[in-house]
Amino acid sequence: MFNLVRNELTKIFSKKGIYIVLVVFLLLTSLILGIEKYSEKMLLSGTTESAMTYLDEEIEELDTSTDEGKVQYWSLQTEKEVNQLAKEYGGYSTWQGEKILNEIWAIKMDMNLYENELEEFAIYTTYSKEELQKEYDKIMERINKGDWKSFLQEDLKEAQDQISLAEDALKVAKDDETRKEINKNLEILKIEEQCNKWRLEKEIPYRDERYESALNTYSVYGTFLIENNYKYNINENNYKEKVSDEFDYNAKIQYQTALEDFNIAKYRIENEIPDLSYQSVSGAIESLIPNIGLLFIIIISVMITGTIVSEEFNKSTIKLLLIRPYTRRKILLSKIIASIIATLIAIVCIVLIQIVVSGIGYGFDTINMPVIKYNFNTNSIIEMNVFVWLIINLLSVSPIIIILSTLALTIGTLSTNSASAITLSILTYMGANILKQIAIYYGTKIKWLKYIPFVNWDLTECLYGRLSQIQGVTLPIAILTCSILSIGLLVITFENFARKNIKNV
Repeated sequence: MFNLVRNELTKIFSKKGIYIVLVVFLLLTSLILGIEKYSEKMLLSGTTESAMTYLDEEIEELDTSTDEGKVQYWSLQTEKEVNQLAKEYGGYSTWQGEKILNEIWAIKMDMNLYENELEEFAIYTTYSKEELQKEYDKIMERINKGDWKSFLQEDLKEAQDQISLAEDALKVAKDDETRKEINKNLEILKIEEQCNKWRLEKEIPYRDERYESALNTYSVYGTFLIENNYKYNINENNYKEKVSDEFDYNAKIQYQTALEDFNIAKYRIENEIPDLSYQSVSGAIESLIPNIGLLFIIIISVMITGTIVSEEFNKSTIKLLLIRPYTRRKILLSKIIASIIATLIAIVCIVLIQIVVSGIGYGFDTINMPVIKYNFNTNSIIEMNVFVWLIINLLSVSPIIIILSTLALTIGTLSTNSASAITLSILTYMGANILKQIAIYYGTKIKWLKYIPFVNWDLTECLYGRLSQIQGVTLPIAILTCSILSIGLLVITFENFARKNIKNV
C-alpha cells in the first residue's frame, strides 16, 4: 500500500495545474493586500478632498440673491473652511480632525454670519461676535496642546448629567410603562458613560485605531441589545427559546450576532487587546477560511480527485496499473489516501503563502495576536492561538471539501472525463451557495431543506452554540447528512471502479 500511495503522490505532484493554482493564489493574495493598503492610504488622505470637491459643486449651484441663499452659501463655505482646517490636523483619521469637524463648525458658522451681517440666523443666539471668537480660540488651543482628555471629561460629565436626570425622573415615575422606558434609556446612557470611562482609564484618545472599532461596537451593539431586551423581554440566556411573531428566527440571528460582537468588544477593551486583526498576519490567517483560501483548496482538491482515476483511462495507463498484484479496491483506496495527503500539503502551502504575504505587508510579529470568539453555550469568551482557530475552521469546512472532492472522484470514475469532473464539482459549489440562500429565505416554510448536505455542510455556523442561518440545522443533523452523502458517493465509486470494463481502453 505504501508503494502505491507513493507512486500516486508522484503522479499528483507532477501535474503543473496544482502549481499554477498556487501561483495564482500568491498573486491574488498579494494584489488584495496591495489594494487594501492603497485603499487605506487613500481613505485617510482622500476623504477631505472628496468633501471639498462636493462642497464646491454645491456652492456653484446656489442662488445667493436671497437671505436664505446667503445663509446656505455660508453654511457650505463654513464647511469648506472647517474641512480644510481638519485636513491640516490629519483629517478624519485623527482625534484633532474629528473634534474640529464636530466642535468648530457651529461656532465658525456664526462667526461668518456675523461678519456678513446675517446674525439673525445665528445658531448661538446668546453669543456675541467676541464671545464666539473667544470660544473658537479656546477650543483650538486645547487641540494644539493635544489635550484630548479635556474634551473627553466634558463628554463624560454630559453623560453623567443625563444619567442623573434619568434617575431623578425614575424616582417620580408612577406607571410601569414609563419606568420601563426610563430604565431602558438609563442603561443606554450607562453604555456611553462606560465608553468614556474606559477612554480615560486606559488612555484611549478619540480615533485611536487600536480600540476605536471596539468602542464603537460596544456602544452600537450594546444599545441594540438593550432595546431588544426591553422590547421582547429577553436576555442573553433565553433569546433562543423566545417565540413570537415579531421576534422571529432572523431577529434571533441578528440578536446573536450583536451579542457576540458586543462581548468580544468588551473583552478587548477590558483586557487591552487591540483590534488590529484587519492589518495583521493573525487576522489574515483567521479570515483565510472559509473565504478565499477555501475556494483555492476546493479547486486544488477537485483537480486532484477529478483526474486521479480518469487520467489513467485517458492516457491508457489503467491496464498497466491493474495488472499489478493489488485488488482494484486497494488501488482506488491508495489513490484516495494520496489525494488526502496532497490536499493537506496544498493547504499547508496556501497557509504559508498567506503568512509570507501578510507578514511582508504587516510585519511577522503580528502573528501573535490572539483570536477571540464567543461561546453561546456558556456565554463566555474564548481566546486562542490563530493556528488553533485555523484547525478548528478547517475541520468545520471539511464536509465541503470532502463532498466536492468525492463528487469529483465519482464523476471522474464514472465518465472517465477529467474536465467534466472538475467543472461539475465547481459548479456544484457555486450552485450550493444559491441553494443556501433559498434555504435561508424559505427555511421556515420548507422544513426539509435543512437536510440537504449542500445547504448545511458549513459547520462553522453551528460552532459554540451558534444558531445556524437556516432554521432547524444543528451540528448532528449537518454531520449526519454530509456523512451519508459522502459514504454514498464512495460506495458508488468503489463499485463502479471494481466492475468497470477496461477491455476497450
